[in-house]
Amino acid sequence: MIKEIDRFVVRTDAGREYTVTVLQEYIDTSSFDGPSQTEGLKSFRLTNGWAANYIDAETVKIVETDEIARKVG
Repeated sequence: MIKEIDRFVVRTDAGREYTVTVLQEYIDTSSFDGPSQTEGLKSFRLTNGWAANYIDAETVKIVETDEIARKVG
């Protein structure tokens, strides 16, 4: 299962703004003892469908444009 866990706006040095969604994968680890799940990988996507790579808590790199973008606010 994949859930959206965060959403924030970033701005590039050229002034373009994008909304980033952070998606968290959850892996089913259920057993005979009952249902359970554990966190898997996180992925970062812009709302236009482009991929973003996490750099740090304030910064992402937009894969398609090779631009660095920083959180707004």
